[in-house]
Amino acid sequence: MSTQIQPGKKERVNFLIPHELLHRASQTAKEYHLTLSDFFRQALVKSIEELERKKRDREIEEACRFYYKADKQIAAEWEAAESKV
Repeated sequence: MSTQIQPGKKERVNFLIPHELLHRASQTAKEYHLTLSDFFRQALVKSIEELERKKRDREIEEACRFYYKADKQIAAEWEAAESKV
């Protein structure tokens, strides 16, 4: 589920980056025939998507644990009720 960068209004952002990281990013952008800005935009989108995926996975895992525990509790209650019948 990759999100495309939508054309439209852009805003300038200034930030500091270690020299070596900038050098590596510039080299990688050149290898893939990208401008440095495009490279950073794509890297940022991928990073955000990865963090969102991890958050979603965590939430699913927590829900599974909750419902597993609830299902076990209900099953134990039914087992106790059925054994009395």
